Amino acid sequence: MAYRELSAAMEYVRTERKPFLLEAMVSRLYGHSSASGANRLNDEADCIVGFERRLEERGLLTRQQMDGLRATFAAELLAAHKQVKEEPQPDPKSIHDHVFSERDLVRRRLMSNMVQAIRMASTSARSATESPTSSARMSVRRWAAPSPRRRG
Repeated sequence: MAYRELSAAMEYVRTERKPFLLEAMVSRLYGHSSASGANRLNDEADCIVGFERRLEERGLLTRQQMDGLRATFAAELLAAHKQVKEEPQPDPKSIHDHVFSERDLVRRRLMSNMVQAIRMASTSARSATESPTSSARMSVRRWAAPSPRRRG
């Protein structure tokens, strides 16, 4: 049902070129914190239960297959949790490691482009002095002082 309402709203926005306010009431299966009042309310519809029911009704998965998938993923999560708990704590001195790039990639690329432009300009300038053609002189000007592009 929500898909139809959302599709109709999007069609309205696209055709009428006007804004549309859509209020969606959704249940929160698990909250970020019980302090925020994010506990699951039992009188709300559980979307996972509804999704599983539709999968079963349409013959896409059986209850046994869904239970098997749930058990497989629960076992994987439990193994990952156990592995993480058994790993040693990191050295407190490493708190800032991998927060920022060790290299300034933007500056490196900019410098690389500038070096390439200077090389091209010097190559063009050399060829201009050996054989002064207008295209060589234009090339030197273009690389030596690029004109700003205007947006309009």
